[in-house]
Amino acid sequence: MRMPRAAGFTRLALAALLGVPCPAGAEVVSRAPGIEVVRETIPRADGGTAELLLARISPGRILARVSGPGEVGEDVGTAWSVTINGSYFDAQRRPVYLLRAGEREIAPLRRGGNAVFWCAGGRCAIQRSTVFDPRAQRDLAVQSSPRLLAGGRPTVGVRGAEVVDARAGLGITTHGDVLVFATPPQAWAGLSFEGLRDHLAKRHAASDILMLDGGSSARLSIRVGSETFRNGLLARNVPYSLVFSAR
Repeated sequence: MRMPRAAGFTRLALAALLGVPCPAGAEVVSRAPGIEVVRETIPRADGGTAELLLARISPGRILARVSGPGEVGEDVGTAWSVTINGSYFDAQRRPVYLLRAGEREIAPLRRGGNAVFWCAGGRCAIQRSTVFDPRAQRDLAVQSSPRLLAGGRPTVGVRGAEVVDARAGLGITTHGDVLVFATPPQAWAGLSFEGLRDHLAKRHAASDILMLDGGSSARLSIRVGSETFRNGLLARNVPYSLVFSAR
């Protein structure tokens, strides 16, 4: 949807006030061994413009963990770290679906979340919940929904596929790299599931995509050296985050 003018602000001025990037097209804003950080401006079919912050990470260089209540999300002692909100939470701020960090199971595997993103042994993957083995050793495992892309094929029957909103999620490329991405936590700068799926498949060679909670929960922070990049302001705090840092 288009962002209307309000209180004398143009869309670009409001975006700047909120800390939302508005570059032309795509820009690689940082690189380091094992990571590339990209900011993108994406035209939408409805005439609006989406903003996307994305980290492409080599799985062999990842240390994956879960940051819980009261813990520091970013790993400041490493060359880089990527922190994103972890799946969905109930009214008591407990994870709705499976969330595991090593041997620590924060929440069990449940019906209803249609896929699990996991990392182990220098590899990350997205797997259907019905075939995921919850007993297998994983550095990190998070169950979520919806899965937009599976083995390069769009998922059929995703509800609200054309609705534009703030988004956050995880992906795997055809080369096995991990994509961690989010739009700003404001719907007017977001994307539809359909638009996001098509963009990540075409622009970033995504073969699998699993969404995390979006809306005001869309929260992504990427630190490379002394630089920090965020998907925007006004995201709400979440009880658990997924943290990927340099091995």
